[in-house]
Amino acid sequence: MKLRARRRSRRVAHELGVSLVEVLVVLGVLGVLMALAAPSLFRTRDAARSVVSLANLRDTGVSFELYTQANAGRYPFLPAGAWMHVTPPDEQPEPGLQTSDPWALSFAWPVVMHSVAPWREHYALWVEAWQNPRDGEPWFTEDRGTLWPIYSYSRSFLASPRVWGGESAGPVSADDISGTHVGDVAHPSDKVILFHRNPGASAGGAGGEPARPILFADGAAVRRFDRDARLPAQNRLRDQPPALFHDTPDGVRGRDF
Repeated sequence: MKLRARRRSRRVAHELGVSLVEVLVVLGVLGVLMALAAPSLFRTRDAARSVVSLANLRDTGVSFELYTQANAGRYPFLPAGAWMHVTPPDEQPEPGLQTSDPWALSFAWPVVMHSVAPWREHYALWVEAWQNPRDGEPWFTEDRGTLWPIYSYSRSFLASPRVWGGESAGPVSADDISGTHVGDVAHPSDKVILFHRNPGASAGGAGGEPARPILFADGAAVRRFDRDARLPAQNRLRDQPPALFHDTPDGVRGRDF
């Protein structure tokens, strides 16, 4: 079999007027060129994904601004136990999900955005292709499971700043879990409101630490490295370890960078 293949290669080379060695040299050069071009192609693809992700974040920031304008300056909030629409309201007359988790809006924030950002026009901006959103209904996966956005809403917007102020801030209770106001944000250009929860997937799994797409409270969308962020503080109403951007020291009155 190998002998036949070798003879066939020689016959093709002879018919083309070139030697087998010349054919192999050309193939080798093409292989080297492809290897050299591959990193550039990957960088171009990742740059395109970055541009799309930041554009989607900016558009989402506009929706959040519209929400605060329609709610007397209050950021998205939903008390524990409230019913949530998990599909467009015109398709589901009755709320379909109830949760006792007061921090659930950190991933389920779209359920309060129907009036300012209708899902059919906006939800595709909040998910990415690798999540396998359902065609025409991107709030579902292909098997009709609920698909939450790739962008997390910082939990520090869901409670009083003293929850992250340490013991010196005084005692805290469930009453401190409440919506915050735009006037409560002391450093809007340094306080993260939305952030990509899986930047590595957004960057196509590129090697090294990926820069995370982030939206600040002032509406600026940028990519920042986690290593440059301030260390988070303990949420005194949660037992879990503090999480970056969710548990900002002093809450919305603090800085993430």
